[in-house]
Amino acid sequence: MNIFKQAAQALGLKAQPPKKKFVLWPTWTEGVASWTLTSVDALVTEGFELNSIIYAAVMYKARAFSSVPLLAYGPDGELLPPADPLSRLISRPHPHVSFRELSKNLSVFYNLFGEAYVYAVRRSPNQPPTALYALRPDHVRHIYRGGELFGYEYIARGAAAGSGVPLLAEDVMHVALPNPGDLYDGFGKGYSPLMAAAKSVDVDNSATDFLKLFFDHGALPSGVLQFETPLDDATVAQAQERWAAIYGGYQKWV
Repeated sequence: MNIFKQAAQALGLKAQPPKKKFVLWPTWTEGVASWTLTSVDALVTEGFELNSIIYAAVMYKARAFSSVPLLAYGPDGELLPPADPLSRLISRPHPHVSFRELSKNLSVFYNLFGEAYVYAVRRSPNQPPTALYALRPDHVRHIYRGGELFGYEYIARGAAAGSGVPLLAEDVMHVALPNPGDLYDGFGKGYSPLMAAAKSVDVDNSATDFLKLFFDHGALPSGVLQFETPLDDATVAQAQERWAAIYGGYQKWV
């Protein structure tokens, strides 16, 4: 009994199989790398580099995550010895980083971008991986085909779409925070937790910039603009617009 007959019986209806294949997304999106409109550069600059609170929170979780050791177990649930290839792999994911360094990168990506990717390098298909790499999420695009997540494309910074490195789905582990607006019903990109706090973070950064400017240059005294000739409303409005364009905003006060 297939799923349609089971559903029909549960609803007390006559089983009617679908006339055509059920697809999760439009076919015109298949076979090409999907792009995201989210600017991760702003998350990095405004959220991580310039905001001490966000940086402290993200790094606190990264240090806590990396402090938990990763252990290797065999198919029967036995703890593998340190000399086992899998134990050596998770201890030194690739020649340049340890497990703690890799896990810190993954934690920062996950909590800043809302997702993280691990790429497994294999000498040949269907063989155990020989190295694990943390991929920057904004360089990874998803490829869909036949109603499934078919694979990924890794596009280096500055490279054009379609010129990236194809990655098989079985060689990539993708963990993501839920994205309620995902066009691919959970198979797409994750949702950054900073997006919900973006306005608050922006206000906090602006307040910090304002206080820095205030202490560097002091307050600007208020004043009155006087003209020797009478002005009509249109001329007054034009003068106000030009004044605001030149001196509007605390960034232009000095």
